Amino acid sequence: MESVGKTDPNMKVTYAGPVSGVGANQSWAGNSEVGEGRATITESRPGESVKYKMEFFKPMSATSEMDFTFKSQGNQTEVTVTITGEKNFMTKAFCLFMSMDKMIGGKFEKALAELNETLKAPGQK
Repeated sequence: MESVGKTDPNMKVTYAGPVSGVGANQSWAGNSEVGEGRATITESRPGESVKYKMEFFKPMSATSEMDFTFKSQGNQTEVTVTITGEKNFMTKAFCLFMSMDKMIGGKFEKALAELNETLKAPGQK
């Protein structure tokens, strides 16, 4: 996601597993705003949904699942993102003082807007 690259232009990203589909994963390590973690595709239904296991290592350890669902709306596609996970004691304490939606919600919205612009670019379908 370009917006993450703008947050930390020195972020290191590595890819492992198959090129696409279940098992494909991306790891990242960056500054304190980006942190360190890994996203692994756990389920893929082309044109319907993609599920990821999200593992965060820094600035704090956490695991969650991210589910992208796609619904055709004429010549557009509605994308719904759902994030689920358990809160350990540290995460609960952190959430007392910080809003996760305020912290990452805007970044997801910006990334989806950038994806939309990329798909609208000449030569893209």
